[in-house]
Amino acid sequence: MINIFTNISDTINNSKFLTVVVTSFIIMLGLCFIAYIIKLLSNIRMYIVNKSNSFYLANLKNQTKDNSTLDMPSRIDLTNSILDLITFLINNEIIIQIKPYIVLNNPYEISRLDDDVRVISTNVFKSINPSLFKDTNLVLTDEYLMTYITKKSMGLMIDVFQNHNDTIRVQNKQSTED
Repeated sequence: MINIFTNISDTINNSKFLTVVVTSFIIMLGLCFIAYIIKLLSNIRMYIVNKSNSFYLANLKNQTKDNSTLDMPSRIDLTNSILDLITFLINNEIIIQIKPYIVLNNPYEISRLDDDVRVISTNVFKSINPSLFKDTNLVLTDEYLMTYITKKSMGLMIDVFQNHNDTIRVQNKQSTED
């Protein structure tokens, strides 16, 4: 009779062990998937940056040949392309900022938001070639672009880090229920 209870106890302990192993495997698989997504996003970023730069350079070469400015719809398209590039660069910077929090499974401290937005905005603004602001084909000023970068960074960071912190809260809640 004692042998039956020992076998039942071993089975329960083995199932807990199996649950821990499976959960650990799923977490590791998730981290690998996140790393793959980050690498994929980085490759996409490089592709878009190269395409955007080649588009801008082609337009700039045409301008210098003709020594004239583009028509208004082309100027607006060029400006929209630059804004899209800026948004992409902001997203890339945010991914760089959140990666350690995801890997370490730590919540983001909201008190750091202003400093992180300042760093991201400065990095993105400095990544833009200064000659771009002298281009007469742009519709926007460099002052507006800096304001746009800062506001866009703030909005995107709040969304991303709020989702990250919510995910951690749910994980912690599930682990305490188990």
